[in-house]
Amino acid sequence: MEQIITGKDEKDYFIRTNGSTISSDMQYNNQTGYFFGAQDFRYFSGFNTNFFATINITDIDIAGFNNLQFKVDLAEDDNGTSWEEDDYIFFKYDIYSTAGPTPTNATSQLLDIRWDATNSSEGYLAIDTNSNGTGDGTRITPTFSTFTSNKISGTGDKLIITIEIRTDNSEEDIAIDNIEIWGDPIPGFCTGGTTTWDGANWSHGIPDLTNDVIINGDFDTDPSGSISACNLTVLSGHTFTISNDGTVVVENDVIVESNAKLIIESGSALVQHNDTGLVENNGEMILYRDTAPMDA
Repeated sequence: MEQIITGKDEKDYFIRTNGSTISSDMQYNNQTGYFFGAQDFRYFSGFNTNFFATINITDIDIAGFNNLQFKVDLAEDDNGTSWEEDDYIFFKYDIYSTAGPTPTNATSQLLDIRWDATNSSEGYLAIDTNSNGTGDGTRITPTFSTFTSNKISGTGDKLIITIEIRTDNSEEDIAIDNIEIWGDPIPGFCTGGTTTWDGANWSHGIPDLTNDVIINGDFDTDPSGSISACNLTVLSGHTFTISNDGTVVVENDVIVESNAKLIIESGSALVQHNDTGLVENNGEMILYRDTAPMDA
């Protein structure tokens, strides 16, 4: 973010601060460390009346999550006369793919914050619930409070958040902290990508609990003794053997295709962490166990 004016006693700023480098009359409650702050920068020398400040947060990794929720802590040092109908703070988003270009700015609205329409003479700041240009929802106060939006939707594995701020010379200020994206993990999703065994080598390194593991060639845990996987699939025509007291740990799904085999030798084990993970056997799953002699 660009720092436009510094100095504790200045009225105009656009800065990341802990409160010690901005106007001394700005007082916020529940502050924790640094935050983004802005006040009265529209009429800086050299800027026209249409100038607004932008903060972009790019390449937020959302792969493996759905039901996304945006959260942000906001505060504003009310003086009761400042905000006007042409000022605003917008929070926007876009979802995009790693394989494609990163957007320059987000375009889809998350939060729309405007002059409070409930009493136009007061000039307070509030959430614009229907994006009609006036704040008719919860007010922003001098105490940092959390505001949320569940509007995030789209296809892709990356997220961009854009913050647009427009203020003029009437002591309008905003403090922004703790920008967060929450989501529900997608069952069976593997964050580490796929690694395939071809009968001699792993395509993308020895797997761990983050990898989708594909067996496309006969594999025996001897002599390594163990292997981990997010999901494990044994392809048709191949045999996966857990031998020599080996252990295979799978986070989610175990799939054995038709004409494929999964063999667990005596003393070895297959451990599946996720109780809701699939066990899909279209081939053969064979378990051997040596027991003590039984008397006739």
